[in-house]
Amino acid sequence: MDQFLTDKEFDIIVDSDFLLTKAGIIQKIVGKFDELRIKMIDQVGKSNFMGPENVDIKEGKVFRGENYKNLPYVVLDYPKHFSQRSVFAVRTMFWWGNFFSITLHLQGEDLDNLRGVLVEKENNLREKDIWFCCNSTPWEYRYKEDNYTMLDSLDPDELKSQFRKKEFIKLSRKIDLTDYGTLEAFCLESLALYLNVIAKPQ
Repeated sequence: MDQFLTDKEFDIIVDSDFLLTKAGIIQKIVGKFDELRIKMIDQVGKSNFMGPENVDIKEGKVFRGENYKNLPYVVLDYPKHFSQRSVFAVRTMFWWGNFFSITLHLQGEDLDNLRGVLVEKENNLREKDIWFCCNSTPWEYRYKEDNYTMLDSLDPDELKSQFRKKEFIKLSRKIDLTDYGTLEAFCLESLALYLNVIAKPQ
């Protein structure tokens, strides 16, 4: 008899309830992210945020997928602007089995316009549990040493140097999945932090 499945694998394929429960969980998270999107829109509307002219601050987007590193995910991009020449985005992410995160991603022209502000406000980012992306690509989200390092571990001069010359900047915060009850407050707090740091003096 060719028993090509392990006992654990067999238990899973005969358990249809697992996939039904998974589908329900993903739908709830999509719904929560959509609620969060609406609250973020309201928060930005009440703030003094002055982003790039082409940044979307009216709608945002929630989407889902099944295969980031072979695991399901849900993403909310708000505010957002993606083009070949520029990126300005705050990305909230649920990654199955891993974390909830919220990341500020700046690249291209949008980053160039904000480099001086980031350098000036470098100290405002301290002691906020922020991770700094040290990778050569902005499209990795794992909190591994080859992708993220704690911002507080960087010397101020080194961080300022990165702000001045790096091709992209990603600042990120995360919480464990067990802290899902604090997700909304965590994301709204993080959004306010990011917008304050990149706000240009009036």
